[in-house]
Formats: sequence, structure tokens, C-alpha cells
Amino acid sequence: SKLNEAFNKMIEGKSKQWIEKNQDKFTLTPEETQTIIDTMKEVGEMEDGREKTVKLAEIQKLVSDKIPPSAGQSIKAWMRISMLFNPKTQVRNVMGNSVVLPVNATADVFSGAMDKLISKKTGVRTTGVTKEGIKGYAKGFGKGLFESYDDFRKGINTRNVEGNRFEIGEGKSFKDKGLGKALNRVDSLLSFSLDAGDRGFYEASFTNSINNQLV
Repeated sequence: SKLNEAFNKMIEGKSKQWIEKNQDKFTLTPEETQTIIDTMKEVGEMEDGREKTVKLAEIQKLVSDKIPPSAGQSIKAWMRISMLFNPKTQVRNVMGNSVVLPVNATADVFSGAMDKLISKKTGVRTTGVTKEGIKGYAKGFGKGLFESYDDFRKGINTRNVEGNRFEIGEGKSFKDKGLGKALNRVDSLLSFSLDAGDRGFYEASFTNSINNQLV
């Protein structure tokens, strides 16, 4: 349905010759269809976790890669590349996260202590402070960095799958040949560097938050 939707958008204003030439690009081959069926059978028997998410992301990539990039998509990607090529963008991203993380960690200590005092009257705890401390943050940070690199290496996006597993991404931003192929690689590399600067901190905070709630 996503391929049909993309095809119907792309044929607007196109000639009959263009439509006949490109129609097959929006159709799953028997091999691709069988791959999806086999993968989903495998996914149906897997427990929730990283391995299952990767399988779903691989199916998402298979479909999204068949959708040709639109002119608007390429323009947005070019603007994104221009912005991310500026080292200040990457440095500010990491430094911003580096400042926020210890602030939140300090806030957890005070909020946990206050909550403990208030609970003596209410009898209800709403937050705690995990004993793992820096160790918990480090574990989450490492997990985030690994997942970011693993996504980049496999050319998938597991964050998008987890955010909305029923959506299919836009696919590549440029035509995958010549200069477009090189730009797709640059776009992927710069997006990875931005994601890596966020994902480690995100997973560290997420892991700490879960541990606090368990306490």
C-alpha cells in the first residue's frame, strides 16, 4: 500500500512513457515478497528486544529503498547535509547533552530525597534514586552508542521502527547512482554522527529513569 501510495504521488504530471518505464520500481518482486513473509514468520516467534527490532527495520528498509526520491526530499537532504557539515552543529549537540545529563542526575538526588520525606505522610513513593549511579548511566550510554553504530553499519533505522512501527520511511534522499550515491553516503554518515551524539545520552537517561522507578 505504501508503494502504491508513493507511485500515485510520483505519476502526477508525468508522461505515459515515464509511467510505463518506472511502474515496476514500485512493485515488490516475488523474491522480496517471500523475504518479507519469511522474516515476519521469524519475527512472530521472537521475544521483544533488539534482534526483533532489527528484523522489522530491515523490512522497512527493503520497502523504503524502492521508493524513488522526490525533488523536495533531495532539497531537504541537501539543506540537512549543509547544516551537519558545520562541525559546530555536532559539537554543540554533544556539549548540550553533556550539560543536561549531570543536571538531571543532580535533580534526581534531590527529588528522591524530598519524595522519601513526603512519603512518610502520604505512604506513597513516586520516585527513587537508583544505587547504580554512574554505572547505570554508563551502561545505557554504551547501549545507545552500539545501537547507533549498528544501525549505521546495517543501513537501517531502529529508532524509527520503535517510534512508529507502522510507518515506512522515505528511503534514500538522492538517486542511488553517480553523485547521488555519494551524497546518500554522506547524508547517512552525517546523520549517524548526529544520532550517536544523542542516542548515548538518551539511553543513559532512559536506563536511569527506569532504575529510579524500580526503586
